[in-house]
Amino acid sequence: MIHVRILLLSVLFCFKTTFVTAQSTPTLNWKSYTQLPAQLTLGHQPGLAGAFTGVIGDYLFIAGGANFPFGMPWAGGKKTFWKDIYILSLSEQDSPQWIYNSTNNLPEPLAYGASVSIPDGIVCLGGENEKGISDQAFIIKQGKTINQPIVIQSLPTLPVPLRNHSAGLLGNTVFVIGGETTVGVSNHVYKLNLDASIPVWEQATMLPMALSHQVCIPVKQDGKDYLYMVGGRKKNDHSLTTFYNSLLCYDVEKNTWITKPGLPFALSAAVGAIWKQKYLVIVGGDRGEHFAKAETILLLIERANNKEEVEKLRGQLATLQSSHPGFSKTVLLYNLETSQWTTSSDLPFPPPVTTTAVNWKNYLIVPSGEVRAGIRTPTILLCH
Repeated sequence: MIHVRILLLSVLFCFKTTFVTAQSTPTLNWKSYTQLPAQLTLGHQPGLAGAFTGVIGDYLFIAGGANFPFGMPWAGGKKTFWKDIYILSLSEQDSPQWIYNSTNNLPEPLAYGASVSIPDGIVCLGGENEKGISDQAFIIKQGKTINQPIVIQSLPTLPVPLRNHSAGLLGNTVFVIGGETTVGVSNHVYKLNLDASIPVWEQATMLPMALSHQVCIPVKQDGKDYLYMVGGRKKNDHSLTTFYNSLLCYDVEKNTWITKPGLPFALSAAVGAIWKQKYLVIVGGDRGEHFAKAETILLLIERANNKEEVEKLRGQLATLQSSHPGFSKTVLLYNLETSQWTTSSDLPFPPPVTTTAVNWKNYLIVPSGEVRAGIRTPTILLCH
């Protein structure tokens, strides 16, 4: 019998989850801000998962990503990777405007990498496409004016090809954490000083366990720099994926990982950001229950002895995935001062996964993403 593997790391690390439902929490006001414009080749926009996302000044950049425009994967549909770059002017709140330039493209189609915003660009790291997992690293910079073609500045390639990792910026140093490599899930942490005369990737203290699909949130607290790592998962060979409820904190000064009170439930592929300099806000995410059911069928297909059995199981998988319930609607808040988890009101929209939340002024932006198995949304969510 195959058992669901959802680990509550707060138990493994002897650290009790602190969850408070009665304490006062900030109000999060969500709205559907705008929609991604149509992809020119398709003539419509199904939405994107795993796009590089960031903010340069008053402009939101969404680059690359993947979707299934010609059919769901369990029905034979092929995942399509894109290299388009969409730019949204944020300066006019009531009338957001998309800026189009046909020459604005990534060097190649890419999705499921990691990205961080820097003052004059967006650092893009790794990802994958039809050729496999990528080790490429580069910065997207806007032209002299926003209407001119973007500029791609190369960075040293990653130490290993990575997808479904996370990244964070502290000062002028970019950190790359975990992710999936060509040989499995990684617990390595790499850093790159963007201001160095000759930037070179260096290794920092490794994660306590291998992780992918985790949220990384950089935090400056009491004058010190930290990276918070929220949830995540680990794919296992010939057994079910492990989901984590962990909250790990990397103390840059001490170069060590600290275990904090874990989430109230395991969660992967969520989106998150700092909020009002006091909270970590976590939106969406996969709790693993439906994922485990689908993965169980896939493991049975792997072990099936005849074609008839395989076809029967594939039918079961198609039925299961076609009725996917969506992802976690619970919006979680972690108080950095009290080390307590609370909940806000549920997200009033289909919660996305495999996208990157970005801060802009006093707003939180959650662009596009996956809302059910194989289904993307073109919606850009705004929180204030």
